[in-house]
Amino acid sequence: MPSCGSHILWCDIPIRFDTYRGCSFGCLYCREHKKQRAGLAPQRMETEIALRRFIEGKRVCETKWCDWDIPIQWGGISDPFQPYEEVKRLSYNCLKVFAESYYPVIITTKSILISRWDYLSILSQCNAVIQVSMASERYKGLEPHAPSFNERLRQLPMLSSNTKRVLVRTQPYIRAIKRDIIGNLQRYKDSGVHGVMVSTISLTRKRQGMIKHGDMWLYPENQMIDDYSEIKQACHDHKLKFYCPDGRLRWLSDSLTCCGIDGLGWKPNTANLNHEDREYTDKMKEIGTGEVFGNIQRREPYYSQCRASSYMACMESEGLK
Repeated sequence: MPSCGSHILWCDIPIRFDTYRGCSFGCLYCREHKKQRAGLAPQRMETEIALRRFIEGKRVCETKWCDWDIPIQWGGISDPFQPYEEVKRLSYNCLKVFAESYYPVIITTKSILISRWDYLSILSQCNAVIQVSMASERYKGLEPHAPSFNERLRQLPMLSSNTKRVLVRTQPYIRAIKRDIIGNLQRYKDSGVHGVMVSTISLTRKRQGMIKHGDMWLYPENQMIDDYSEIKQACHDHKLKFYCPDGRLRWLSDSLTCCGIDGLGWKPNTANLNHEDREYTDKMKEIGTGEVFGNIQRREPYYSQCRASSYMACMESEGLK
């Protein structure tokens, strides 16, 4: 069943759906890569049956607060169109559900399988935004089993003409590729891309030139403001939108709903700490809708308190911390 975790605090599209756990692309910067190194093959995670139930309005546990057709983020843990998909076809079946229901979905992938005729013919019937993960040709060594940068580039026109819109997603961003991003903007524009998303790399271990931010090591904020501002201006020069999922600097984004759905008429969830003026639905005010906050810290008595509270009360409580 589509689920929701700690991103409920800041993300406007917090509902995630994944057909696989683990990813056969083996990207070195991804936490799923550690599982592949341990010899664990990708596993089936969520099914088209669970997806259909969510779309029909059967919300449970951490999604009880949501009673509208909120867009789903597909591909939060692993790539739904990774090489393993050619064998199992789990995402193909889910894609058909999205086509039949016309439910809004944001698909994140670095695969070229999605532009193959059997997938593309169904995708063209969906209410979908595609985020193609492609940072730089210099990432080749970090993405050993993924299609090349140029292969992903070549499929952009096909995806652009068969979906609501296409975005190029650069994550994780390292400062060395700033000129690569800017240099490719005209190619993106010519391919029908709507905008570019950029989010910096975060590391669990100290690296020279980085600073501690919570449990992670990040580039200093002033450096990222300079980089993002330069990329943003270049995007605007090419008539492209700029989106920034980086929590520290989301204010630089062309929309606080940073996944690129602005203007489509889709309804995100703006009742979170990302927004100063939070408008809660009647459902969010009901007792029993706060369970999603208990999932952030699964410990008693906090978990029980959240289950017995409302979404609104829990979110406002988090805002005071």
